Amino acid sequence: MDTNIEQQIESTLNSLDPIQRAEISPFFKTRMKGMLTQIQPEPAFISFKFTFAMATIAIILTANTFLLYQRFNQNTKTEKPVQNIGEISEIYHLNSTPVLEYDNQ
Repeated sequence: MDTNIEQQIESTLNSLDPIQRAEISPFFKTRMKGMLTQIQPEPAFISFKFTFAMATIAIILTANTFLLYQRFNQNTKTEKPVQNIGEISEIYHLNSTPVLEYDNQ
């Protein structure tokens, strides 16, 4: 079986022998060099629209970061630690007068 495959490969390769190689025209290289010199390189600068979009995104992100910082900073300033039990009673309104007076009984 292997000899049959080898024979088919050999006959295929032998069938390509009468074909001539393609030849390049003598002026091909000069034409190719001329075409390559005519190609203009892309400009190295970034377009105005892209620059404007990036600047806008940067400003928005900076403003959001600043506002979030202000909000978290404000929350930490408003919460003061409770110093004593009197402040706790004022916060939760525990210093009201009793409804029933037990002293008069």
